[in-house]
Amino acid sequence: MNDLLNMSNPPTAVFVCNDMMAIGAIRAINRVGLKVPDDISIIGFDNIPIAEVITPALTTIAQPINAIAQQAMALLLRRMEGDTSEYPSRITLVPELIVRDSCRAYS
Repeated sequence: MNDLLNMSNPPTAVFVCNDMMAIGAIRAINRVGLKVPDDISIIGFDNIPIAEVITPALTTIAQPINAIAQQAMALLLRRMEGDTSEYPSRITLVPELIVRDSCRAYS
């Protein structure tokens, strides 16, 4: 994040690979005197519980944890029951965008 903030033309938005790193990005932004979301919007990934109580509350992408677990268990049970048919190489599940206070509309 420091490298991004030191650019001559820093970004107006950053998508961070997980919520804990996004919280660190917010701290780095605050340290240099910029404001989230006024100067830089931040989006995290995971929707950890603290994401909604920090200031500003973190916009994040929530993984469908229950659906992931259900799909994994279904595949495991099939295999344990002796099913030798070909399993899907990819299962696509839909995440959810949870909009909170760390993002603003681009203008």
